[in-house]
Amino acid sequence: MDTKNSKMQYSIAIVIIMLLSAGFVYYFSGTTSPVIPDYYGDDSAVFQVVGKAWTNGKIPYIQAFDHKGPFIFFVEALGYLIGNYGVLLMQWLFMSANFFGIFKIARLFLRYSSAMLATIASFLILIPCYSFGNYTEEYSLVFITFSIYLGVKYLLQVNWKKKETLLHPWKYAVWYGIAFTAILFMRVTSAIAIVCLVFVILCILLRFGMWKNLLENMGGFLFGVAIVFVPFSLYFLIKGAWYDMMYGTIIHNIMYASRSSIFMQTGAPWKSVLIALFTTGLLLVVSILYWIYERKNNWILGAYGTYSCKGKG
Repeated sequence: MDTKNSKMQYSIAIVIIMLLSAGFVYYFSGTTSPVIPDYYGDDSAVFQVVGKAWTNGKIPYIQAFDHKGPFIFFVEALGYLIGNYGVLLMQWLFMSANFFGIFKIARLFLRYSSAMLATIASFLILIPCYSFGNYTEEYSLVFITFSIYLGVKYLLQVNWKKKETLLHPWKYAVWYGIAFTAILFMRVTSAIAIVCLVFVILCILLRFGMWKNLLENMGGFLFGVAIVFVPFSLYFLIKGAWYDMMYGTIIHNIMYASRSSIFMQTGAPWKSVLIALFTTGLLLVVSILYWIYERKNNWILGAYGTYSCKGKG
């Protein structure tokens, strides 16, 4: 296929995805769409309150609190700065980007028409777990999806007999760092998807002694983390609320999880947290190790994608 036709197909795909995304959030996002004007939701309402308060000069975590990271409040604040239905517009942009990422993943394995059908089918899969929209998971998906795209693209090029194909582009690691911190600054537990991906790449580079490439990727990842972490940290430091931001983003949520009934049933909170993380990650870790040492099973790609994308949209 020539470049001109390829660009045309991608342009058509983008238009279709943006139209479908617009219809999706308009119809299903009951907390922000005019379709259900008097429904405010639960978490969505809190996010909007903090975001709107931020635009009115209030300081999140000091004068308006919720135990989520500042990125979600920033998105809500941008929506309110845009004006009426600005939050809905932000949802549309994030939704469009997410499904374009899904389309790009599908194109790694499928022809154009099949990839478009897979992308459209993904809209249907999202419906039962969308929960009236404007949740942190909705905004996290775009970071997870493009991270998976880059990770899978890298794994597909790997030839275990050619060491040069094992080199992982450090620019990908920059995106992983951005994605990890953006998600961390929305909902801590959702960042596990990026952790799993980075762990896969770490295992490969360590297994084959790619030390220089490992250092390059570590630097890239930390640079990506700084792109998101530094601006928010500087703002809250200036406002004298950095600890409050970190408390609301991470510390409170660890305490909240450790005190929940599911953890308290087994006694020591920290021990229970570790047990929960161990049980959810065991299958993935075993699969990764088997794949690396046997060097012949590609089914982990699908397993990782399923594991990473599970949960509420």
